[in-house]
Amino acid sequence: MTDDPVNEHETEAEKQGDVASTGGGDGDGGKAAGAVTVKELPADSASHPNRRKAIVGAGVGAVVVAAGAYGLSRLVQEPAAKEIDVAYTGGESVPLDDPNSDLWSKAASAKAVLGPQNVATPMLNETLIGALSVRALHDGGTIGFLLEWGVEEESDLTIETDQFRDGCAVLFAPKAQDSFRMMGMPGPGNAVTIVQWKADWQRDVDKGFQDITVAFPNASTDFYPPLIRDAHNAVDITVPDAYISAQATYRLSGYAVDNFQSAIDRVAPVEKIFAQGAGTVTTAATQDASGSGLWTGNGWRVALGKNMQGADPEELSLEAGKTYGVAFAAWLGADDNAGARKNPSPNVLKLNIEAVAQ
Repeated sequence: MTDDPVNEHETEAEKQGDVASTGGGDGDGGKAAGAVTVKELPADSASHPNRRKAIVGAGVGAVVVAAGAYGLSRLVQEPAAKEIDVAYTGGESVPLDDPNSDLWSKAASAKAVLGPQNVATPMLNETLIGALSVRALHDGGTIGFLLEWGVEEESDLTIETDQFRDGCAVLFAPKAQDSFRMMGMPGPGNAVTIVQWKADWQRDVDKGFQDITVAFPNASTDFYPPLIRDAHNAVDITVPDAYISAQATYRLSGYAVDNFQSAIDRVAPVEKIFAQGAGTVTTAATQDASGSGLWTGNGWRVALGKNMQGADPEELSLEAGKTYGVAFAAWLGADDNAGARKNPSPNVLKLNIEAVAQ
């Protein structure tokens, strides 16, 4: 495997495509039409203690193939996709648990352009992540996507109040149209289904629940009722065990009422969501979406997907051989992205699901 966050799964034909170097400036900084520029985030901001850089896409143009710490060493010239083709695996299971699987190379790479979110508040008027590399597979029962993009520094902790996570999402719509900026519209048949991968959830899955001791490893507790009633017998507080034994789970209000967002023992870093317009995002009752993300050293490589047959009344079911709508979004934690502060697809694209050979 290489550390290239976009072209790890290039087919041989794709490797022969135009590759341009981003060497020294050409008077105007070498910014050709449709090039990808770099935005430096503030160094003196409390939420940006280090100097970070983010991809800024300039409309139609190049997908960044980052090398090193945002080296932007190559630009793969690739037109913006209007359609995403979902290749049939031939019966092999879609490798949602393995972003590095060679099976992803069965699908052609497509460039999904992203842009500002300036429709619903809170807005993000800048393009920080200009495009995603997309591959899509299905096995007749599961549909999956491999999304890849470059970022200088991973943001996968959300313990402190000024920490925000990296993330990405795939939206499924009944048909390809600009459906109220991809969030669906009120009325029967207009709901959209979304699967969202979250970097902090991935860390929980990989390393166990990330509690406050991760952010403050030297913190100590002498007396903390109702968990510790005797200062002379102070012990480490573990979540949720210490609260359960002390019959104090009411202190963990989200956990106590089984709020999915407050889950501690996560089995997947992906959430399935429904929406019928801005401000209507709802966590699905059946959480059967799956996926896995890997930090490559200079970006993310994320596999995520869902069952093609919907499990909930609101969920969009998908069939092989048919066409639907699809859109994408990405969040840059280093720039405090969260919720509507994201870079989404400007339009819904066609999603062509290859028929299963009889």
